[in-house]
Amino acid sequence: MFFFEAACGCPGFVTWIANFAPGISYELYASAMAVDLKRMREVMERLMPLWTFTGEVCASHGPSTDVLAAPYYGEGDHMYVSVMKAAMDILGLCGGAPLLPLMPLTAEETSRLREVLLQTGLLRW
Repeated sequence: MFFFEAACGCPGFVTWIANFAPGISYELYASAMAVDLKRMREVMERLMPLWTFTGEVCASHGPSTDVLAAPYYGEGDHMYVSVMKAAMDILGLCGGAPLLPLMPLTAEETSRLREVLLQTGLLRW
């Protein structure tokens, strides 16, 4: 995600998780800018359950209706937007429903996302 950009000396990056986890997004950025690879790895490992969950959701939805469909984006990869909006709602940030043609997460997926947010420490209750 950000390793390539940091290695090339980019002064910043864009990530969808900043919408609901700006602190950890900044932590990843700061560790990359300090070339603290150990800390970068720790942050990425902390987020691994979220990446894994998002990948599973993307794989279970599709085909992509993105303007830049496969091979530029994989089938269903657009569902990260639905994960982001559901995470915002769970955290009390008013993410709302994704706009069509995107679909919101199912009740089961939302429940699993709540567990993932607890597991990563982004949700504390």
